Amino acid sequence: MDSCKIISHTIDVNGMLCPRPLIAVKNYYEKAEIGSYFLVTSDSEVSVLNVERYLKNIGAIYEIEEDNSGLFSIFIEVGKKSLQSDISEGYLFYIASDKMGEGDSDLGKMLLKTFITQIKNLEQLPERVIFLNSAVLLLTNTIISDELKQLETKGVEIYFCGTCSEYYAVTSDITVGKVSNMLEIMEFLRKSKVVKV
Repeated sequence: MDSCKIISHTIDVNGMLCPRPLIAVKNYYEKAEIGSYFLVTSDSEVSVLNVERYLKNIGAIYEIEEDNSGLFSIFIEVGKKSLQSDISEGYLFYIASDKMGEGDSDLGKMLLKTFITQIKNLEQLPERVIFLNSAVLLLTNTIISDELKQLETKGVEIYFCGTCSEYYAVTSDITVGKVSNMLEIMEFLRKSKVVKV
């Protein structure tokens, strides 16, 4: 970022659990003076991805730098403010486990895999598919990932919980979808018809 820009505030989100970093940035951005600049420092790549998507969605100007120790700095120019919409966005599938149903675990995993591979055949596709808790483990399966990539080409948005993927240590193994956070997921659930799988 241009060195002549004066940083008016720094938000340190190091060590904060999701979605607190995003909430801190969003709250400050909404109250900050248009044309001002502020800095966010973070030690979590997932938090940075969440903040970056928020900034992209509202059309903010920003720059991200990572130093040799893995710490991130996000330089942000305050511009257009975000708008919250209450318009329904269709329906979504909310998947919160790596198996379907309460019976035999192997059967439940087989059923859920079949369910995911058949979404593309629906007459009306969902707006998005959200993966939470152990469901993020499904995204490391090549067959399921390939199916979901096909859905993305048809306009279906795929999201997974960043806290969950970090907990199960699979973030780097996931090749489909976008990392999300609880605040964003709550907004999706609030605005859509939810089908829990």
